[in-house]
Amino acid sequence: MTLGVVVQDRGIRAATVALRNREFRIFWIAALISNTGGWMQSAAIPYVVFDLTQRNGGVGVAGFWAYIPMMVMGVVGGTLADRFDRKKMLVLTQLGQAVFAVGCGSSSPGDGPPRAVCLCSRSGRAWPVA
Repeated sequence: MTLGVVVQDRGIRAATVALRNREFRIFWIAALISNTGGWMQSAAIPYVVFDLTQRNGGVGVAGFWAYIPMMVMGVVGGTLADRFDRKKMLVLTQLGQAVFAVGCGSSSPGDGPPRAVCLCSRSGRAWPVA
């Protein structure tokens, strides 16, 4: 049963038509960079926590606390997105996320294990852990 939709295979050119728009291209590249940083952070935080504590439970606790703000702020974020300009909200939240990521990255000296670990979540909150 078909619904009258004809799917044509036009290759990569048709798949990247949205990238011709300058605004979307900037947004897409920024999202790629931001997501890559988030993935690196998601891999680094458990590694550092395990390196400091030598306990699997510490990694679990760090993972738990990293996602609590996302669960709590999800509802609030939706309300704020409806009330304020979404572009400004996106810029502010991404900027806040970048500031906390740089702070977490710079909290550890390069010559040895970190003295303090910041558990940063994607919502832009950070907690120092001794």
